[in-house]
Amino acid sequence: MHSLAAMCWLQPRLRCKGQSERQKASTSIRNRLALAACLAVAFKFVAWAAAAPTRPKITGISHVAYFVFDLPKRFAFWHDFLGFDEAYSLKKKDSEEVRIAFIKINDRQHIELLNEPPPIRRT
Repeated sequence: MHSLAAMCWLQPRLRCKGQSERQKASTSIRNRLALAACLAVAFKFVAWAAAAPTRPKITGISHVAYFVFDLPKRFAFWHDFLGFDEAYSLKKKDSEEVRIAFIKINDRQHIELLNEPPPIRRT
């Protein structure tokens, strides 16, 4: 026969005086099963965290896109003031107007200037 302290080892505040020996044993078994389930989940999580791939550090960015309302003015800033050249541009469909201008920063980085009309202001 198990002692009262051994049967209530998971719940020390549990009052076991009014319980029969069978109820005490049943409560103890349920508590131990609950503890085993919690430990199994915890170990599975630890194993998953240890097996998770390490991500490489971010060392830079490839490109940044800006929406601009006045493309020639913004291009002048990037080209004339900062000294970067236009790598290439994409024209609007059925038009000679530039839709996107690509400013080359270096061989691996560029700036996209997206030519968009100004938003309609609602008053």
